[in-house]
Amino acid sequence: MDSNDLTPNYRIVFSGDSDSETWDYIIRKYYDDVSNIDVLIAPHHGRATGGNDDYLDILKPRLSLLGNAKSEYLDYDAWNRRNLPHYTNNQAGNIILDMLYDKIRVLFSNETFAKNWDGYSYDSSLDAYYVCDV
Repeated sequence: MDSNDLTPNYRIVFSGDSDSETWDYIIRKYYDDVSNIDVLIAPHHGRATGGNDDYLDILKPRLSLLGNAKSEYLDYDAWNRRNLPHYTNNQAGNIILDMLYDKIRVLFSNETFAKNWDGYSYDSSLDAYYVCDV
């Protein structure tokens, strides 16, 4: 974000059901737009069925959100190998991204999971627990 501009300029990719061919096209046509993004809503809820995971090496999301899915199908390893932070609804409950001008605040509705973060706190206006900034 430009320090003179008060409008947030976050780069978030909602990937839906994108597969390997889709990622090849996106990276070929929109490389600069999808490189080093802020947030990725993972394809196929983060399941291994999302295709080739090489797109993560280009996107390098500062945060990835993986939707509800049975844990035996989740592909955590694709994110873990790259040391990319990722959270799932299975763990965190509802995940809120509170987009302020200079940061994205991350909040979870699941207090038990939120307690894993030092300095977590309850935000009554959002009825969720603040855990970190992106």
